[in-house]
Amino acid sequence: MRNTFLAAMLLAFLPLGAQASTFNFSYTFQSGDVVTGSLSGDKNGDYVDNVGNVKVSLNGTQFLAAPEVWPLGVDENGTIGGVPTVSFNGALNNFFFSNADFPAKPFSSYFAIINNSMFNVAQAMTPNSLPTDLNCPFCTEGTFNPQRWSLEEVQSPSAVPLPAALPLMLSGLGMLGFATRRKS
Repeated sequence: MRNTFLAAMLLAFLPLGAQASTFNFSYTFQSGDVVTGSLSGDKNGDYVDNVGNVKVSLNGTQFLAAPEVWPLGVDENGTIGGVPTVSFNGALNNFFFSNADFPAKPFSSYFAIINNSMFNVAQAMTPNSLPTDLNCPFCTEGTFNPQRWSLEEVQSPSAVPLPAALPLMLSGLGMLGFATRRKS
């Protein structure tokens, strides 16, 4: 019985799993067109790891939304695939968010910032189904400007239990211990 109580106490204070943070991002093209969006992931210094739940809008019109968004990276040869690099420092970004699992399936819309030794571009391509009053259904810049990139954490998971929940949890564990002791 004592071992059961100790195991219950240990489980109560262990985190059950990590929760990803939510981030908002934006990039302003030289034309004045603005890509905005959000994503989830784990903050790791200047980087965001385990990127998912991506949503992207161009000038306020959403054109990419999870779960139909594939976050991919781009290698030195321009091959799309692998893990994306998303960073608070715009100069470190190297990602391709598309509406298809490329290259297995063709894509019709994407937002990419490709910044490696071979490429230095920012591009957004919206599907034909969007309104044609957008300034830029296909936006591209031959030279990506890191100063026009913004990424900020807007929601971070709580690492510790709320103080108000602690007395309730302790009283419940005490009652469990009392009931277990009374049975024996």
